[in-house]
Amino acid sequence: MPAEEKDSSLYAGITIMHYPPMRTDDVYRHVREILVPHHAELQAQGLQDALFLVNPESCQGIGIAIWNDSSKLREIEQGTSREMARAMRDPFQSPTEYTRLRAQWVQDLGGGIVSTDWYEVVGRVSSFTPVRGGKKASWP
Repeated sequence: MPAEEKDSSLYAGITIMHYPPMRTDDVYRHVREILVPHHAELQAQGLQDALFLVNPESCQGIGIAIWNDSSKLREIEQGTSREMARAMRDPFQSPTEYTRLRAQWVQDLGGGIVSTDWYEVVGRVSSFTPVRGGKKASWP
């Protein structure tokens, strides 16, 4: 791959979590009050974008953090092996401050991390406008 293309590559760290049904409002509040400001601070370290998705019917959430440098993603996450995936679910075993906070926040919401993984972004279409409020809406 030519250097010009390599330099413009993006890398995504994805976390899937579940939470108890009675905590949906807490999850929305947590995304707005904790996750969005925390990830905004990470932009200075190379975070390109972050999306937080919530399905109130299945009580699952997906966090997607997009980085412009694979080495920074590896530094933040430090591993996706089976052993590391187990460690990332436990705030006391998580290898980095980022993964410790993520595990603690999910645990505080009464939920659990289903999986974490990394991907290279190989296609993108964007005309994204920020969500206003992020409240429970009528679900399609």
